Amino acid sequence: MIMLTQILIIINIIINIPSGNSAAVAPALYVFGDSLFDSGNNNLLPTLARANFAPYGMNFDGGATGRFTNGRTVVDFLAEYLGLPYSPPYLSLIRRVLRPEELTGLNFASGSCGILPDTGNDLGKCLNLGEQINYFERTVKEELPRHYQNSDALSHYLSKSVFVVSIGSNDYINNYLDQRYDTSKRYTPQSFAKLLIDHLSIQFQVIVPPPPPHAHTQKNTHTHTHTQRKENYVLFREYELSK
Repeated sequence: MIMLTQILIIINIIINIPSGNSAAVAPALYVFGDSLFDSGNNNLLPTLARANFAPYGMNFDGGATGRFTNGRTVVDFLAEYLGLPYSPPYLSLIRRVLRPEELTGLNFASGSCGILPDTGNDLGKCLNLGEQINYFERTVKEELPRHYQNSDALSHYLSKSVFVVSIGSNDYINNYLDQRYDTSKRYTPQSFAKLLIDHLSIQFQVIVPPPPPHAHTQKNTHTHTHTQRKENYVLFREYELSK
């Protein structure tokens, strides 16, 4: 029996944070994922996977904003807990420079998408995890440096920020189990799960790169990580070329 799994990871440590604290306990909340977290990115994409109409948002102050729920999403609750405003959908800000008050995080999540680039494409355009991370990299390299005096200040800001990822179920629902795809004919459940994990590990190394090889033991770890990254990339390239 195939388990439909959703990968939910919070990158950072937020335990022992006192609840009800009026001051923000993290400078920003960055969100990646699918419809569980999408706050409106799909409204700006040519896709059938949208939630900008009733009854979506019937219990949300902003109405039908593109959230695939009647009210708040998990990351909305998390933002409130951290003392931060809701992370706005990235595509709503892509055509202009970020303002200082918008440095509290961004939401890159996109409904119907997944880890693999072709997941959900039958419904229209969506932002797969690789594209979401590419947009995040663009933000870090082109937008955020405008607001910080040096790279150390920017690194400190990012190290204290919270990163949330919820991804994976659509790679089954809108890919592996969808008869319009031939993925299930080319992969066993075990090999497909490994493909997802291997590809996910490549993407996570972008968000959380390995530590610099200062010590001898760290150097060995770095070398192993680099080798594993190359192996994972080759595996994913084999998947792309076999389509």
